[in-house]
Amino acid sequence: MSKNSMVSKRNIFVQSCVFILFALFAFSLFENTAANLRRQGIASGFEFLQSQAGFSIVQSLIPYGPEHSYGRAFLVGLVNTFLVSTFGIWMATCLGFVLGIASVAHIWTLRKLASLYVELLRNIPLLLQIFIWYFVILRSLPSPRESHAVFESIYLNNRGLYIPAFDWEEWSWSLPVLSGFNFEGGWVFIPEFMALLAALSMYTAAFIAEIVRAGLLAVDKGQREASASLGL
Repeated sequence: MSKNSMVSKRNIFVQSCVFILFALFAFSLFENTAANLRRQGIASGFEFLQSQAGFSIVQSLIPYGPEHSYGRAFLVGLVNTFLVSTFGIWMATCLGFVLGIASVAHIWTLRKLASLYVELLRNIPLLLQIFIWYFVILRSLPSPRESHAVFESIYLNNRGLYIPAFDWEEWSWSLPVLSGFNFEGGWVFIPEFMALLAALSMYTAAFIAEIVRAGLLAVDKGQREASASLGL
């Protein structure tokens, strides 16, 4: 038997022993954790998803209340995440595209403003931006009775953005109307949603702007001159 063959078999044996020891340790850790949970009366697994949640969620696109299950609450969270992602991707792409073009414009002021935006927004932590939008900007908006109105159908105040919504049951538009100390009807984007959407969109737009700028600068100068001479 060659020396290389003996070394190879020894390595396989050592690796097998290490794997078996690690598997035994992981199994022992799992069993010990499960036993401690049972001793403390703490349930494990996913059965809790069918239990009553007992808490409410301010904004939900699907019917939800405290009497619904944890699984329903999890679904509401997924839908809200999809909503923020959809609006955020669209807003960040549009803003980033405009900033990317502005960063290579011939106007000096426009280039510097775009560069300032990118450098400033990209280097401020996202969590801090969310806090600024929520506590500094949105919380300082007026009360519902003094809302900023657009065409008497869109209202912005410290409780959110109220817009018309389509009523599928009556096949008509439901307009937000001030009733007492708050608005009724229409659809509302709560301040938490707007702060998250604005921070995510503006923060991501800074990175998209850099991608657009790099793509434009990657085009060869001769190609740009040729396209300009052709009227492109």
